[in-house]
Parts: sequence; C-alpha cells; structure tokens
Amino acid sequence: MLNSLNSQLIVGAKSLFTEGRKPYSEVSVGLDRLGFGKFKLLRLDYVRSFAGNRSRGGLVVGIKFLNIVN
Repeated sequence: MLNSLNSQLIVGAKSLFTEGRKPYSEVSVGLDRLGFGKFKLLRLDYVRSFAGNRSRGGLVVGIKFLNIVN
C-alpha cells in the first residue's frame, strides 16, 4: 500500500530522564510525503506519550513548504 501512495513510513521513539522527576517517553508512527503529484507536502503521525502512570495519544499533522522548490 505504501508503494502505491509513494509515501514513506516513519517510526520513532524518544525518552527524557531528569533527576527528581518521573521519566517521559513517547513513540510515534507516521506517513510522510502525503499529497498529490508534485505537491507531497503533508506528514501525519500518531504519537503516544508515557509520563508516570499516564498514557495519552494524539495525531500530529505537519506541512513542509520547502518541497515545492525542488
């Protein structure tokens, strides 16, 4: 399916450990280069964060303007 969209699958993970605070971590999975024809400007990510006993998730939408120049 990704080949037909001509998009890229992006997977990531981050963690932050500081003294005196609970650790913070997040994982994400997303699609980059979403759009039509030459205008593949969008990126859509699902991010899940973990802080202490709480866990939250959400969508992040990004737009890249510099790809128009190429």
